Amino acid sequence: MRKIIAVPCFAAGILALVSCQKEISENLASGNVPMVTRSMTVEGDEWTDEGTKSVYEPGTGIYLTGDESMDVYYGSLAVSTKMSRVTDVVSAGGGKYTITHPEITDATSYDYNVITPKLPTTGTNSAGTSITFRFSPVQTPGQNTFDPNFDLLYGQGVRSADAMLDEIGIPGFKRITAPFKVEISDGAGVFEGEKIRSVTTSFSKTAVSPDNDNPGCALVGLFYLNFGIDDYASCKLNSVKPAGNAVTAVYADGLEKTGDNYPVWYMVNPASLDSGELTVTVTTDTRTITRTVNLAETLNIEKDKFNILRFDITGSGYTVAESVYTDFTALSSGSLSSSVALIASNGVSYSWGFERCSIETQSPLPNSLSPKNKTNGGKITLPQVPGKDITRIRLYANPDNARNNNVITLNDDTGTSVNFNSYTETDDALACSGGVLEIAVPESMRGTTLYLTSTGATKLNGIALVLEDNGDNVPEIDENDYYALFEAGHSIEINGEVYNIATHTAYDKLDVADLTLDNINAAGIHFIDNTGQTEEKTITGTNMGNETVLIGRYKDSQPHIRFLKSDGTDGQMSIRNTVTFKNMHISSGHGTSMFATSGAKESQNSILVLEDCTLSCIDKGKTIISDNHQTKSFISVTLNNCLVEFVNDGSCVITYPTNKTDFSGKGLTVNNCVIYSKDLVKGNIISIGTSSNKTVTEDIDIVVTDNTIYNISAPNVLVRAYTANSLTVKNNVAYYAAGPSKSYLTAIYNGDFPAANAEITGNYLYTQYSKEDNFWSLVHTGSFKDPVPSGNYLHSEADGCISSFDTENGYFPINTAVVTNGAGADYDTKYWIAH
Repeated sequence: MRKIIAVPCFAAGILALVSCQKEISENLASGNVPMVTRSMTVEGDEWTDEGTKSVYEPGTGIYLTGDESMDVYYGSLAVSTKMSRVTDVVSAGGGKYTITHPEITDATSYDYNVITPKLPTTGTNSAGTSITFRFSPVQTPGQNTFDPNFDLLYGQGVRSADAMLDEIGIPGFKRITAPFKVEISDGAGVFEGEKIRSVTTSFSKTAVSPDNDNPGCALVGLFYLNFGIDDYASCKLNSVKPAGNAVTAVYADGLEKTGDNYPVWYMVNPASLDSGELTVTVTTDTRTITRTVNLAETLNIEKDKFNILRFDITGSGYTVAESVYTDFTALSSGSLSSSVALIASNGVSYSWGFERCSIETQSPLPNSLSPKNKTNGGKITLPQVPGKDITRIRLYANPDNARNNNVITLNDDTGTSVNFNSYTETDDALACSGGVLEIAVPESMRGTTLYLTSTGATKLNGIALVLEDNGDNVPEIDENDYYALFEAGHSIEINGEVYNIATHTAYDKLDVADLTLDNINAAGIHFIDNTGQTEEKTITGTNMGNETVLIGRYKDSQPHIRFLKSDGTDGQMSIRNTVTFKNMHISSGHGTSMFATSGAKESQNSILVLEDCTLSCIDKGKTIISDNHQTKSFISVTLNNCLVEFVNDGSCVITYPTNKTDFSGKGLTVNNCVIYSKDLVKGNIISIGTSSNKTVTEDIDIVVTDNTIYNISAPNVLVRAYTANSLTVKNNVAYYAAGPSKSYLTAIYNGDFPAANAEITGNYLYTQYSKEDNFWSLVHTGSFKDPVPSGNYLHSEADGCISSFDTENGYFPINTAVVTNGAGADYDTKYWIAH
């Protein structure tokens, strides 16, 4: 059954919610009830549901491959109640596991219990009569799934085996814990466009287990699971501490919005919570928001059902403060005893001080920051945030944090001391606060250097700093200046890669007039200043073999360069490593390609990224990127948000030669680009094979999306390959000012290529001529043609798909009244184009 619980309205006379959500009821027909299931392939019981995925989705089970890490316990209940952990469990595949353990004296039979996942925080009690399980209040789920480390499954073990087993198979599981989803919405639009970094959901009432009416039950905390001779289905989970009714989800990379909400998944102990207060605290990239409401009815969280709570975090009565979150889980293991720059959730790096600290690894749990106790010199010095005072410090425990009787103190002031206890019987245990400890910074300490010490070993996932303005004048940073932003600690993202001074310390600033092959080929980031440039800068050289990033310094102005051979003629730059260009104007001409793989070395790992660039053929231009080496290939080529100009027939953005024998390429992407010619020319966007040039590129994913194509009429096909792994051509707008459009949009010539691997939709073609009937065809072996795929559109020139034409600057804005699906290139992201 799918359960959706909406936060109810307050009664009349009480403060009402700004956005009151109605209760949702669903009548699901028998047989359509989306159960939470989990299964695995075992001997004689094959998994057949091909639609099942390893992420959690409504109506979809979770597929176990049979190779998961299992925890096996053995004993002989006939002679003793004591069970012991099998330390040597190895997957044999197909749901079978080989096990090795000592014999039991006087045993006439053997019993085995199985649990997954296998965690370092799970074990037996001292008597060996139960499994103790640290059900962490801090969990690290994914974008659309819960944390698998806390999806506790009790396997159908073996009872009264005649002899000691060396192999065990598990035919079934019982799920002990329950998936609990909180759909966070932002009705007031307070953090629109941001990611969520953590969510703490806290209930004021003690939980009662619906399984066994245990009044000591809790959502999270320290639990035990009794061994017994009963069938595995009778297994129940019992809590040690009843007050642990708060749980936190932490997202190292941030949780993105899905649809109209942020899906937060927890795994909790099934429980029933009486009416009372519900408090949710959300930390985003730049804010911490808290809201408390009264639940007017009992909340039942049941296993084997979808338990969904919908909550508007910015509804009536919310509070918000500026904050930054710093995550430690992605740091590499090792000691820390220095000042370290770390990138915070707002994309800015700040300097932290660590003394006698380390990053500890306890797989499969996330890494943790662990300072030694104060006696041994452990200390964390918090960063200074320009123009801000730290008012509160929120410490997030790691799931492996098991220390009790631990006290954390701010600046050695005992008045700030707080208990950082994990699973104690006291109400200040972290299991009762969602694993988050908050320290209020006294006003007398604000603006000073703040540091933390502890009396015991502490393991932290991360720290959030809640901030307020302190009135200090902070120097303004020119948002148009990439170099100034970088030096101030801001991140620059290029093709999904984040560049920050904290993680990329090799960088410099170069004047465009001083550029040489040596200085642009040096490993690191080079910011190119083009102040005062009036003509293109020529650079002599033909090979770039280091991992290099070139960034035009000012967003609204691109340094203009051109590559020459040693004899002064136009040359092509051979790429032999990962080379990235951002906000650069690069020219080529005289029938020469701009970039190539010629002269590649055996050890090359060629990746080329061109983002926010202008790529222009000055005269007799040929190909922007020619993967022209017979035995070496680009691993990937990406053009994103670029302006590409052709000047004559035969031009192409990306091409392969004939008779190529190396097929190690994985991806070719052209996204959000304007590809144009002032006069109608014949050319290709991508050409990596034909019916006669049977280049076997079966591993390549070709992506051509959201581009504007003006006056480029292919001699045959705009995007073509002999074969590919996949072909995605979506939301492109093609316009021909003159001449017939007799070319195809796409073609795959290998007849074995499955049409299902091609997505061709949302494209618009505009022409006044009539030879476009086959434009949308997906061509196989030159003969098979699909009908016009649905979702593509054909219009005449009179429809006005483009609002205006500026061929000098490559400015062809889309008329959104005609192109209604957002297709075509976006000029708002092209800061250097006057519009």
